Amino acid sequence: MTSAFLHLWTASVPGRRGNQTPLKFRCGMASTADGGFRALGSGAASDAGVGSWADERHYYHGRARGYGARGSYLGLLSFRVGSDPDAARCLRSAVGQFGGSIPVVGNMSKAREFLEALLVEVCFQKEDKCRSLAVVLAEMLTLYCTHLLPPGALRPGFLFSGNAEGSGKTTLAFLAIIPRLGYAAAACAPKDEDEMRKEILAVALAGKPVFFLDNVKHHLSSSSLERLMTAPLVEGRILGESREVTIPHNVTVVITGNGATISPDLRRRLLIVELFMPEAKAELHVFQNPLTYEEIVGLAPEILAALWALVRHWRDQGCPPPSRSLNGFGAWSATVAAIVECAEFGSPCVEPANLKFSGDKATADIERLAERMNPGTKYTFSQLAELASDHDLFDWIIGQEGALDASAKSALGKLFKRCNDRIFEVTDDDGKMRRAKFCVLGKDRKERRYCLQLSVR
Repeated sequence: MTSAFLHLWTASVPGRRGNQTPLKFRCGMASTADGGFRALGSGAASDAGVGSWADERHYYHGRARGYGARGSYLGLLSFRVGSDPDAARCLRSAVGQFGGSIPVVGNMSKAREFLEALLVEVCFQKEDKCRSLAVVLAEMLTLYCTHLLPPGALRPGFLFSGNAEGSGKTTLAFLAIIPRLGYAAAACAPKDEDEMRKEILAVALAGKPVFFLDNVKHHLSSSSLERLMTAPLVEGRILGESREVTIPHNVTVVITGNGATISPDLRRRLLIVELFMPEAKAELHVFQNPLTYEEIVGLAPEILAALWALVRHWRDQGCPPPSRSLNGFGAWSATVAAIVECAEFGSPCVEPANLKFSGDKATADIERLAERMNPGTKYTFSQLAELASDHDLFDWIIGQEGALDASAKSALGKLFKRCNDRIFEVTDDDGKMRRAKFCVLGKDRKERRYCLQLSVR
């Protein structure tokens, strides 16, 4: 028996829960495989109970039993072609509306070839290309494999940062979001924490699988965003009402920005990719095969088929575990990272080779400051701030002129204090890497001193 794996989305159709509601097929993808799978749903389908591999509902005549009232259904459905003539006819009708044929990326070698060609012109940092490619595929698979993950499984977010406009950061977000949803709706990152909390609650209430913040302009630090990635539930008050709600979510966070910087707490929750375009102007860079929004929509069937080939290959190999996991995201690592590694794209869980202009600048700058401190020397706050300013560190606090007002002094002092007793790797006089402890001495602000103590060899 052959089972065709069909990805579809539908027009908004009114209907009450429990009623049979027509599904109007608009687009599909398929990959053929022996054996059958059942429904794999998301979004509005959660109201209909169409959300897991074990779901026993069946889909015939283009009708879905138990459709929810929220509107468009998006999901991955499997029709057992040959087991029921109505199901076979329904599948042929859907594929016919897509274009008359089923795009198939039937094996791992073809899937790898297709995905590598898709990403061949991306401006990855040269020394970090392999890991960056693995992270992009992990992003695509995170959205594709939503219901392979156990309920409540935590998933990391993804940050794509470019050195200039037009470097392709938004395109990398589109490659994951469009095949899953059929479109990509972006939001601006609110600067106010209350507004961020409202945005996140709205996304969770709508049952959306992705929270896409495009072209972030400011340093991003948000406790609500951090909590979204490390808690399976979202809690908040409905706007205009006095009642509180607590709802589960399966939201994946995707962020893009030029030189995007983030807080240390966000750093450990995000997989970061830096893009570097050497040309001074984006229009001077020539892409031989540019990936526009419309072209990604057209490529969605092939992308989904290739991702399905990766999943199937991992299944056929016995679902091997990954070589390493992302701390705090064990279930995600055991599935998504494992699939990426099984396809021989490397691990998305390794540390970036060298983030040059984005990511967690606070931690990166304190590491650079420790490199420039003389071990054993006790620095006053003013001396340490001057040393940082001389090497262009903490520029979002100190500023271009190097002058510190009261709020800047407070922010820098708190940052130094958070690093008390933290261990850093520094280069000693012999050129060897040594572990050193950053120490804050003295409780009184006027007598407080900062020093670096080398550990015993």
